[in-house]
Amino acid sequence: MKAALVQLDANGDCLYATTIARQIKQDHPGCHLTWWISSRCSSLLLANPYVDEVVTVDLPDWTNFSRDLIWALASREIMRRQAGSQAYDRIWFPQVYPDNFRYFDGTVRPSMFRGYDRPISVPIDPVICLTSEERERVEAFALEHRLLERGRVVLFECSSNSMQSHVTPDFAKKVARLSAARNMDLFFLLSTMQPLGRDLPPNAVSASALTMRENLALLDYCSDFIGCGSGLTVVATCEQAKKVPNLQILDSRRSVLGSFFHDFHYWGKPTSHFIEMRDATPRVTVECLRRSAGSDLKEAIAEFHRPVPVTFSFLNSIGKSLMDRGMYLDAAESLAHAFRRYPDRTELRNHAHRSVLQQCQLDKSFRLPGGSRQWDFVQECLS
Repeated sequence: MKAALVQLDANGDCLYATTIARQIKQDHPGCHLTWWISSRCSSLLLANPYVDEVVTVDLPDWTNFSRDLIWALASREIMRRQAGSQAYDRIWFPQVYPDNFRYFDGTVRPSMFRGYDRPISVPIDPVICLTSEERERVEAFALEHRLLERGRVVLFECSSNSMQSHVTPDFAKKVARLSAARNMDLFFLLSTMQPLGRDLPPNAVSASALTMRENLALLDYCSDFIGCGSGLTVVATCEQAKKVPNLQILDSRRSVLGSFFHDFHYWGKPTSHFIEMRDATPRVTVECLRRSAGSDLKEAIAEFHRPVPVTFSFLNSIGKSLMDRGMYLDAAESLAHAFRRYPDRTELRNHAHRSVLQQCQLDKSFRLPGGSRQWDFVQECLS
């Protein structure tokens, strides 16, 4: 059997999709699995035992224009292949943006897993298989910056691509400067795809020369992690990663989109190492670091852990965007998945009946077989 998995971009999302690749190999033993992925994310698949072939599509930058373009190019190329002699027997499209928002429930990992047609029974952790060369590069970085001689080493993810956090490189540098002003024995490794500038504090260095994958080995030299719910947090929370206190700084306006505390709770995974803060300032972040040292972690959690509440304004804005494009069934299905996940939140069902369901027959796919199946599912969930 020849199979294809299409997850083109977003580092964290591609890491989530490695779970689907593993599941495909379990459900279809002996299949040849080809992964279609962007040039900016393809290195994440290095040495992955569940991927037999990689097709790389060039992604010049992270703008939505470029992401839309490569999605269209990849989709067209796959359809051409399906019309020829090299057709795949099965194709899966777990990527939510731009065409699969019907699976979106306000969070990322479960929404992506709905793009696979069977239950996920393998471990949900991303598959990252580091090579000896990658470990050697990290060891050289650690020696260069004398990480083993430091007191507390903090790996700081200081930018996010989905606006789930207000953290920026400047924010991270302010945290480093404030901690130095308080004579705290902290050394920061700043990791970002954005320019850091030349004004790094003396207690901070750029870790951006290391790849996303290599941060998995870099964590072995760290005592703490600060994240903003993006791709590096996916790496830092996988099963292979060293377990360190994990401080997450999120934007409450995005609800639980970037909340790993919420995600781990949903999947039944341990959450005792998380401190999730909403809209924290650099000063509050430094105070949390001060209080979370060593055996004081539980006290810091009690004082600073304020999980982002589950709200649906962001989900509803996605739904409005879908309806503006005439995709009423996709908007309704998204609400149906959210209501299945949060059955006590009756405002989801009320919103669907008040603003969405009555327009579904205007959807151009309503009379098609796929649209009919969507409508049946929506009615079952939201009746």
